[in-house]
Amino acid sequence: ALTKAGFSDMDIIVGRAGWPTDGAVNATSAIAQSFMTGLVNHLARKSGTPLRPKFAPTETYLYSLLDEDQHSIATGSYDRHYGIFMFDGQAKYHVNLGQGPMALKNALDVDYLPSKWSWLAWKCVICLQQLLPAA
Repeated sequence: ALTKAGFSDMDIIVGRAGWPTDGAVNATSAIAQSFMTGLVNHLARKSGTPLRPKFAPTETYLYSLLDEDQHSIATGSYDRHYGIFMFDGQAKYHVNLGQGPMALKNALDVDYLPSKWSWLAWKCVICLQQLLPAA
């Protein structure tokens, strides 16, 4: 599609990739782990598409590192469960993000910020959305 549109040399950035672990029928830790393992392996091979097999994304952002217990569920309750870690920093499954066979480390002694910070972060997101041009 990019070649047809005249952008054959454009870098590809995957804005966010992930799989939820709860909130829907196929949202499980096992499927999320399988998805993430497949994604990481695919990116490590630097393989692209059937038309352009050597053209892989130059950047990929995982969605998300942590579950977000205050995230909107307007599209479904699964939206709160994309994290590799639960909201308290406990790993939900194993994925090799460069650490080899070692398991992900769980957060210890998590100190929670007062709820005002969650509200402030949400207000900042809303402000940014108002400032950015619509897609």
